[in-house]
Amino acid sequence: MNENLLSTCELLNRILLRACAIKKKMCVFLRGCILTGLAIIALSAPAVAGTVEKDVTDAIDSNAKYLFYMHGFAIEQGGPRARSYDYSGILKELAKRGFVVIGEERSRVRNDVYANKVAGQVGKLLAANVPAKNITVAGHSKGGMITMLVMSMLANPEIAYVNFAGCGKEGSGFEGYLQFAQNRASMAQGRLLSAYDRSDQIAGSCKPALDKMSNAVVTERVLNIGGGHELFYTPKPEWLDILQAWAERRQQ
Repeated sequence: MNENLLSTCELLNRILLRACAIKKKMCVFLRGCILTGLAIIALSAPAVAGTVEKDVTDAIDSNAKYLFYMHGFAIEQGGPRARSYDYSGILKELAKRGFVVIGEERSRVRNDVYANKVAGQVGKLLAANVPAKNITVAGHSKGGMITMLVMSMLANPEIAYVNFAGCGKEGSGFEGYLQFAQNRASMAQGRLLSAYDRSDQIAGSCKPALDKMSNAVVTERVLNIGGGHELFYTPKPEWLDILQAWAERRQQ
């Protein structure tokens, strides 16, 4: 009888162990299904105002206001100047103002190559029926120069653009905009605000390029905020307000 009892206990133990193993596998399977489902939902959900994206997602909200913002060369270059450049903070502050913000830290890349990438991203929005009046492309320094290149590539009169300190002064080593003025400025269409601070020792007026943008609506402003070229390294309300107003078509 004891032997029968032991056999019965062993059988029950084996059954319990097998049941526990099946239960464990089921839990792992269900957890995987849940995580996969959540990932699919996240990918398919349209970007909403107040978010920052590195790229245009497949789920596009045609009613949202999209703002591309590109940083300057300092981040590509690295070093102390890059560390003082609060690009992520700038993107977050712009998102708080009601935009779907598109921006990423670039590695070193040619202006025209990156401009072609951004033009393609904007084209994706337009193909998804986002009104051109809901799209703004902006940038600082090298990002500002890329902005003007995008403007010449898309040639869409309804898109807004902002170039902060993207035209280097003579002798600064950043006079690439003069080549743009000669070769591509006449192709530009859209509404452009070009602005720099009076205290900036690196960047100044874009007049040689702006004068050739006969098919665009252009405005140039000299700011008196202070801080030089580094003014746009941090999310200061003084210049963020200007960018927001232009993107919302409140200043034309």
